[in-house]
Amino acid sequence: MAVIEVRAAWILRLSGLLVAVVPMAAVAAAKATPAVEDGAVVLSVTSSGRSADELRNAADGWTGLEEAPLHLNLTPPIYEGDPVDDGARPVAWVTLARVQDKLLVRLRWQDPTESRARAPQRVPDGGDERIYKEHSMDIERFADAACVMVPATDGERATYPALMMGDKDAPVSLYYWDAARGFERLRAAGRGSTEPTGESFPGAARRTAGGWEVVLELPAPAPRTPLAFAFWDGERQQRAGLKYFSTWYEVGP
Repeated sequence: MAVIEVRAAWILRLSGLLVAVVPMAAVAAAKATPAVEDGAVVLSVTSSGRSADELRNAADGWTGLEEAPLHLNLTPPIYEGDPVDDGARPVAWVTLARVQDKLLVRLRWQDPTESRARAPQRVPDGGDERIYKEHSMDIERFADAACVMVPATDGERATYPALMMGDKDAPVSLYYWDAARGFERLRAAGRGSTEPTGESFPGAARRTAGGWEVVLELPAPAPRTPLAFAFWDGERQQRAGLKYFSTWYEVGP
């Protein structure tokens, strides 16, 4: 996907996205429609009186904070055998809270199935320990996952990085959670360039009545920094580039 050159074009693209209306478990959160400023959709950020630990680990820590809907699309088929878009989209919401120099991002989304790969099981002859660390029993089974994508350089900008993992002139950081592997930061500078950094970051994940609730702790970016979001449904065989994704939003002041 090419760089979006004009923010107004982002709004037109957003208006055409299909969003499935499926009820989620009720939560005590203030629903809010993101503001549109200068052609950009801006997410409200609340300065929370709770600590980062409380927001990560207390299910009720987000009570009353503004929660905004995310509009999602599906990666189009690229290779033969890729699934055809059936129009289904998970209902997804995001809440942002600033705690000192941290930005806590809570993602909630609908997913009726919990998908994790099974841990490797030893065979009678033992085998090398490395095998059981690197290989899965389920090569055709994929984990649920979510990600927040942030430009490597924060702050307001006239153009956004490419949605397909940034580009060489605008690399991105990926704050990624996987139900099988946990939280890790990745980096990328274009399609097919995603690589691990070897760094983890604080976060928490829990199953809800209808899906997932995941909290990711990022360094607080400057106001108007772009953010994009992605979700993977393991039950639908989603992995790597095959996912639900948003266009760019911006962090409010």
